[in-house]
Amino acid sequence: LGATAGTFVMQEVFDFGTESQRRALGETLLQSIGALSSDENGTQVLQKALLHAPQKVTLAQRMVPQFAQIARGRHSHQTVLAALQVLPQKDQDKAVALLSQKVQKLWASRYGRLVVKSIPSLHQQCVGMTRREAAAA
Repeated sequence: LGATAGTFVMQEVFDFGTESQRRALGETLLQSIGALSSDENGTQVLQKALLHAPQKVTLAQRMVPQFAQIARGRHSHQTVLAALQVLPQKDQDKAVALLSQKVQKLWASRYGRLVVKSIPSLHQQCVGMTRREAAAA
């Protein structure tokens, strides 16, 4: 309950906190991207931060190396989609290139597939491929 309650409180700070509280929490999150990216509850906090934190672009940029892992989670795939919306075009292109390297694993995953479908260049790579074929590759 502790970790879940803590992530709920952090999400509430982003939704209802003052600008200085959001800034302070955003700075703290920047130091913990790796741990938050590997935790389903942590990715929900990151998703809120991507909407409200002053550091949203920096947060999204630091998440890019973990996108392929995050994209396969039930809730965390939405965090990848939110981060892609925040990233400047150059960083979006880099993120899509990294995801392209793992496109078959993403296509084999229920939630990774949703991320692939939202990116036309990745979706094009998977046209006609079944989940079973992707999993075997």
